Amino acid sequence: MKITNTTGKYDNQVYVKEMTENKRLDQRETQAAEKKQETAKGDTVSLSTASKDLQTAKAAAESAPEIRAEKVEELRTAIKEGTYEVNPDKIADKMVGSIISDIV
Repeated sequence: MKITNTTGKYDNQVYVKEMTENKRLDQRETQAAEKKQETAKGDTVSLSTASKDLQTAKAAAESAPEIRAEKVEELRTAIKEGTYEVNPDKIADKMVGSIISDIV
């Protein structure tokens, strides 16, 4: 009795074809992943000088005390002793300057 495997050759061809297609898909996925990594590595951020100055000023303001204790104590003492003088010209200048800076 002779047994011939007529479907074996066909099965091998289908298997080889499927493996080839799977390999191509794997290569495409690998290339896409590599391209994505290259893009992620190339992203950079640079801050302008004005932005850096703003950050520095913000840090300085945050680290400074909100109330200057020495100045407050000087004013209290001057008021208690009656030596504190209000300068109306100075107050008017600051008020006008504030209004002008708000307009501009």
